[in-house]
Amino acid sequence: MTGKPARRTAVARRGRDTTRLFEMLGANPGALAELADPGFGSFELGGVAIDALLAAYLDADGRLVPAQIAELGTLDTLGLDEGTRTRRETRIRALDSMRAAAWADNTLVKYGQHVRAWRAWCRDEGVPALPLDPLLVAEHLVQYAFDWDDETRTFALDEDGGLRPSVAAGTVSQRLAALNKLAEFVGIPRPGDALGVAETLRGIRNRLTVAPRYAKAALDLVGLRRCLAATRGPDLLAARARAGLLLRARTGATVGQLASLRWADVTFGTDDVELELARTHRHGQPRTVAVAAHRDPDLCLVAALRHLREISAHLDAVFAHPDGKALSRQGLHQALTAITDWTALPELTDTELAALLGRAEATNPAVAARDTALLLTGFYAALRRSNLSALDWANVTDHGTDGLEVRLIRSKTDQEGAGRSVWVPQADPGSTATCPATALRAWRDTLTRALGHAPSPTDPVFARVGPGGAIQLDVKGRPTRLSGEGINDVVQRLTTAAGLDTGTGARHRFGGHSLRVGFCTEALRGDKLTIPEVAEVTGHKSIDVLVNYRREVNAPATNASRKLLGAVGT
Repeated sequence: MTGKPARRTAVARRGRDTTRLFEMLGANPGALAELADPGFGSFELGGVAIDALLAAYLDADGRLVPAQIAELGTLDTLGLDEGTRTRRETRIRALDSMRAAAWADNTLVKYGQHVRAWRAWCRDEGVPALPLDPLLVAEHLVQYAFDWDDETRTFALDEDGGLRPSVAAGTVSQRLAALNKLAEFVGIPRPGDALGVAETLRGIRNRLTVAPRYAKAALDLVGLRRCLAATRGPDLLAARARAGLLLRARTGATVGQLASLRWADVTFGTDDVELELARTHRHGQPRTVAVAAHRDPDLCLVAALRHLREISAHLDAVFAHPDGKALSRQGLHQALTAITDWTALPELTDTELAALLGRAEATNPAVAARDTALLLTGFYAALRRSNLSALDWANVTDHGTDGLEVRLIRSKTDQEGAGRSVWVPQADPGSTATCPATALRAWRDTLTRALGHAPSPTDPVFARVGPGGAIQLDVKGRPTRLSGEGINDVVQRLTTAAGLDTGTGARHRFGGHSLRVGFCTEALRGDKLTIPEVAEVTGHKSIDVLVNYRREVNAPATNASRKLLGAVGT
């Protein structure tokens, strides 16, 4: 192991190398001597110069960017009048911005995080962060990849005696990619090109395995429908309560009969509904009850059951939770008695009943409308959460019965903004599927009513909504954009409400990316769509990457071995 004196000598030597780098960039290293920190001992200039140099590649937002000429102070403005100097400085700052725009913003943010972590590690170790010594980089990657104890100065071991992983293999690769990009920006050799570093990374990947540990689960159609029901949670609860109260009032059914009622037991006529009610005791008989439509829609059992059926088409039980699980007798009784005296319901007049039904109104329809549109748009257009967040109304064109065209101006794989179109489809007449195009239009209508005017073309499609249902506005009175993290939170909240994830683990199984992955998984399941058709929607250029998006959420029922067994048995 290299001792501290030898390391300090190497530090001083690397400090001189950094000074030469500053000279290549046109900076004045001599001026930096005045900023030297006495705590750095014999290598003040090297340490300060390195920090100053790195600062030129990390902008105010913490992104790793090409050298900011304006920050380096290399622009020669001596002898220029104030107007000329201001124009040149303005153009140089624009130049810095354009050079940074050559890379995806999220990539530069992540690279910046990794470079800052490398700089902090070098400070702790008393070694220079530049010029990216391959041996130091290899040491750093090993310590980053595995669980290191600073107190004992040793690695923690797993039950098999091996090094205990600290992060995923892909994260380690990203750390090295960030340091390689820093080297490219500075103009020095990339550490990843050194044989020893490449071997170290291969060893780390072999030990950690390269399978993504935290890849989000796919939200397939079954999960999507459950989440859609969860978006209508307040509406579903209200509709469920109205139907329960009216059923008790019009038929005198017991709580047990209502809890056991399935949609298969409900038959809708033109002006009535027929119900097959279960027996009330062991020796009793099931009974059929027909109820005619009421002249007042608010007091009509037929209308109430039709509405409940409409918003819970995927559910089997008439009275169920948003996640599809049927209510127990106790749960249903508790929900209804919280509104009124259960035993008195059959004796109430229509006026008294109408007053009770007013207590079962849905709340916060704006959140439900936005979340429904977000889920269906994200799924059927296979959009990344960054695409959903960046979407403006100017990018959405309504083609009527053909659906809505969404123009993606920029995406992760299209940094130059060539753009492409995807579609939010219109459901066919008579379809039982929730229509994505209708949902997006409904959200626009809700937004228009909330704002008092139609959203402007530059307003975000998916805006933030407050707990009370009010659209959140910025200082200029415009809707506030829902961020990528906000979209992630919406999906995680709904998948938890739908019972797809408990929401109590260290990491949630689902996230914003689950919509895009879910589209791919569902489309490739059972060969519903061909790979070129899926790629047309997702924009994938690599078939290998696209196929990796197939995360079969129901593998026990759909794996190839089971398909073969079924074929052999027929």
